[in-house]
Amino acid sequence: MDSQRAKAFLLEQSWLSGTPTEFRDAVVSACYFRWYDSGQTVAYAGMKESGIFAIASGSMAVTSTNGPRDAKLTYIMGPGIWSGMVPLFTGTARTATHVARERTLIAHLESSAIKRMLDERPVWWRHFGYLATIFSEAVVGFASDLLIQDNRRRCIAVLLHSANLRWGAVPEGPIIVQVSQDELGAIGGLSRKTVGRVLKDLERQGLVAVGYREIRIIDPGLLRHIADGD
Repeated sequence: MDSQRAKAFLLEQSWLSGTPTEFRDAVVSACYFRWYDSGQTVAYAGMKESGIFAIASGSMAVTSTNGPRDAKLTYIMGPGIWSGMVPLFTGTARTATHVARERTLIAHLESSAIKRMLDERPVWWRHFGYLATIFSEAVVGFASDLLIQDNRRRCIAVLLHSANLRWGAVPEGPIIVQVSQDELGAIGGLSRKTVGRVLKDLERQGLVAVGYREIRIIDPGLLRHIADGD
């Protein structure tokens, strides 16, 4: 994916799609794009820089310092997701480390660029506030899913989160998410044995197809209904 395709994707498939044309064009024009190899750190906890960033392609593993010290993985972020809002609004250091899980293209919007935009258009703060609202709603929703007592439903919810399919419009056709059974277990507080059992059952039903470090989600709509307990 080149930068032009990446810009088009973010305009249509991220937070920017719900903002005015002039604002979203200004944002993508101010972004710089950088490729990260698997295992390379995009941002780390304690970092003072307060810019925000988005995934144009690939994925990131996120670990928060606000969670248990022995937590190896908190969340997996996929294409279209923006991060880094807390330092932008509070001026504090970052509380999460983001690491590329595969070759990943990141759009960076530096704090200096944000400041220039807001100096010219102070009213645009509301659009960055909209991003913060989207992020906070996603965090609350994810935390709620982790409280699901039924292991099967919780595993399915975590799988959908990992593919950015938990909410919003359901895309047509199979969706491939690069995630291992160990990672699903780490995020959902489940043993690898439990995750394997759930995935085998879903595979028998024709809802997913399990490969090496990837899962093909065949029917995300039905999986969403199961996760919701419908």
